[in-house]
Amino acid sequence: MRVHRMVEAGLLQEVRDLAERGLREGRTASHALGYAQFLRVVDGETSEEEAVQETIIATRRFARRQVTWFRADPRVTWIGFTLSPRQQLDRALTLIEQGARRRPRTTGEPRADLTARAGPGARPDSPARPVLAEPALRLSDPPDRLAG
Repeated sequence: MRVHRMVEAGLLQEVRDLAERGLREGRTASHALGYAQFLRVVDGETSEEEAVQETIIATRRFARRQVTWFRADPRVTWIGFTLSPRQQLDRALTLIEQGARRRPRTTGEPRADLTARAGPGARPDSPARPVLAEPALRLSDPPDRLAG
């Protein structure tokens, strides 16, 4: 579970170090998921296991609020998680491509047109694509790397 990995990676020591450097004076950092709960461990008010459980609960609540917020936003298009990673990527690229064509230009700067050289429906793995930046991963990477 994510919270357990954070603890194994040194969350408690990180909170101790940040507390010594003024974490409590920050307007938001001391309220961040995990930090608020583990500050109580540093202060001796609760155990590490209680802080883990509180962080898990707070994270779930936060995730539910995010989903509610995104569902209410008409700009968000959901991509089915039952699709393979490659299918999810293809669907996302199609949606981005469609949105880029519909979106009005709001600045005088030229907009990157991902289909200009390769044609409609082209994918970034096409050899004709313009190179905008070095990608963090390529579509030819193994599927487990794409799933992240």
